[in-house]
Amino acid sequence: MVLRAGDSSNPGDRRRNTGYHLATATNVGSTDTTDGPQTVTVANRGNAALTFPIPTSGNNPSISADFTLDSSGSGTCPLTTGTPNTLAAGASCALPISFAPTVAGAISGSLVLTDTNLNANPSTTQTISLTGTGQLQTPTLAFATIPNHILGDTPFIVTATSASSGAVTYSVTSGPATIAGNTLTITGTGTIVLSASQAAATSYAAATASTSFAVGAATPTLAFATIPNHTFGDAPFTVTATSASSGAVTYSVTSGPATVSGNTVTLTGAGTVVLSASQAASASYTAATASTSFTVAAAPVLDFSMSTPTTTQTQSVTRGGAATFTFSFAPTSGAYPGTVTFAATGLPVGATASFSPSTIAANGGAQTVTLTIQTSAVAGLSQPVSPLSHRGGLIAFALLFLPLAGTRRMRRVARKLSGRASLALLLLLSFGAVAGLSGCGGSSKPVVQPQSYTITVTATSGSVQHSSNVTLQLQ
Repeated sequence: MVLRAGDSSNPGDRRRNTGYHLATATNVGSTDTTDGPQTVTVANRGNAALTFPIPTSGNNPSISADFTLDSSGSGTCPLTTGTPNTLAAGASCALPISFAPTVAGAISGSLVLTDTNLNANPSTTQTISLTGTGQLQTPTLAFATIPNHILGDTPFIVTATSASSGAVTYSVTSGPATIAGNTLTITGTGTIVLSASQAAATSYAAATASTSFAVGAATPTLAFATIPNHTFGDAPFTVTATSASSGAVTYSVTSGPATVSGNTVTLTGAGTVVLSASQAASASYTAATASTSFTVAAAPVLDFSMSTPTTTQTQSVTRGGAATFTFSFAPTSGAYPGTVTFAATGLPVGATASFSPSTIAANGGAQTVTLTIQTSAVAGLSQPVSPLSHRGGLIAFALLFLPLAGTRRMRRVARKLSGRASLALLLLLSFGAVAGLSGCGGSSKPVVQPQSYTITVTATSGSVQHSSNVTLQLQ
């Protein structure tokens, strides 16, 4: 650009304004360094100084937005702001112009100088057209490193960032996972591929990124449900070991007095039982094992106690009366060996025994049992000795012959005897009969004799028996 000052004889001797175009697109927010800066040279070919008056606002020269003018360094033309500047006759200066787009697309602008070219009064302007193309930058969107994972890991956050402020959205391109916002949840094993998409921002274009990581099979935590201690003789019971895996579980007895079928354990003795469980691998989990133990106590020896209060150990009753004895029973190991039954021996003739209650159930606990002995009114009586008892043989002998006294045979015998002998025989028979009748007709009241009986009471429960004696005095 050639300008003249102080030479009115050549008012038209100047070069036309020139336009500048930057061919390479420049990223929005940055300054072009490929095509620029482009330099405008201002030369004063006149014989007087060229004046640059003070602008009402801004700078002189002025330049459009999206373009910059550097008056320092390679820029030697003065920028007029508060005081006028001049360019001496025959001198020149440089105006370096750079393109710094703030928006995308084709951008046009201009460089305008206000001066006293050709003695303009007060001033005139020269305009240089400027063009360039702004483009949005493509940001480098990148995921933060995602390590490999194991199935069962808790959900975690993923992040992809760039210099852009555009919003980023995430998606699962492939693999066993879901994502909500930027929180990823693993659903299986395999390779997971993630994508991130960033929206365009003021100075940046949209961008995408992807990453991947592997998810391995997890080792499940296989654990037994608590098994309480047992006592030998307990019924078979089931055991259970579970985990997050769906693999089949098998059970075995590692050691101890037990057997297992499926998941049912049967006790075979006393001691410590160690069980193990093995779970097969499934689609998402590896195989796993677990163990547990419990103790088996020896079965208690079932027995019971039997006692009789000393105050009722001996009782005295009259014949036909009843006597009661109270016995106390209690299991020694929580239960009786079986149902407890009772029996009494050594009773007086005609007496009966009954128990209340008649039996005790195996789990009946401590109880009191009452034995009632009902005696007979005639038991134990004895007959007195009659004064005529020595004549019993005679009476019996006489009675045998008395029916025969009137028979024909007896009369023949009598005839053979002498009269005196026959009379004696008749008198003898009659006396014997009379004497016998006289003796039977006399008084014979029974004589009561006290007697003592030892009664043995036996309690039976299963194969266990206990006995206790009581004394019954019969008056």
